[in-house]
Amino acid sequence: MFTLDRANLWKRISAGLLDFIVMLILTTGFAFLISWITKYDSYSETYEEKYEYYEEKYDTNFSLTREEYEALIEGSEEKTKYDAAYKEFSEDKEVLYAWNMMINLFLIMITLSVLLSVMIVNFVIPLFLKNGQTLGKLCFNLCLVKENCVRINNIMLFVRALLGKFVIELMIPIYLAVMILFNQGGLTNLMVIVFIALANIVIILATKNHSAIHDLLAGTVVVDKESQKIYDSEDELIEAKKEMAKRE
Repeated sequence: MFTLDRANLWKRISAGLLDFIVMLILTTGFAFLISWITKYDSYSETYEEKYEYYEEKYDTNFSLTREEYEALIEGSEEKTKYDAAYKEFSEDKEVLYAWNMMINLFLIMITLSVLLSVMIVNFVIPLFLKNGQTLGKLCFNLCLVKENCVRINNIMLFVRALLGKFVIELMIPIYLAVMILFNQGGLTNLMVIVFIALANIVIILATKNHSAIHDLLAGTVVVDKESQKIYDSEDELIEAKKEMAKRE
């Protein structure tokens, strides 16, 4: 009566996978919308046009790998053309402006699209479905409660979604991955990403209630909705315990 009926781990994984698919669809949609609003493609097109212009102007190829470039003979016509083209390209104000806008808008698109999708799936929808149920949890009959079997509140749900899922579990790894994409961080960033993922798995397996990072931060537990007794408040829990003591 006062114990947690913790959810089956495979049910939790299945529910989480379904929610992830929904978030992925929403994130993609929001990213396209933000891209259209901010005119991201116009900066990308400017960059590509300049890229092709300097390749044609100097009759060179910017797509050389580092190994191919280092293999070029110093003072050769091919290397001289490449260096001259790259120098003018990298100093072109239109190129620099387009590149900076592409990076900034890319980060804005990722941040806003992921934020909106996470908050819709893990905060807005559970507000309507109650008991912290997402679409995935609804399909697999799971819900959230406090560790004492009392119903969770909106603040706990907000912390779980924003701080736990969005900031720690998603955006930190995503930003590190973006830095790798732009040739920054490299192996160190990859190690941090792997560490966060492994830490979450270890925490889930090692904690008594099999709680992920977002559950530990919010003080929530994933339980089976059908069999779990949920108390509306701390007072109701205390009264139930008093009644149980009287009967015993």
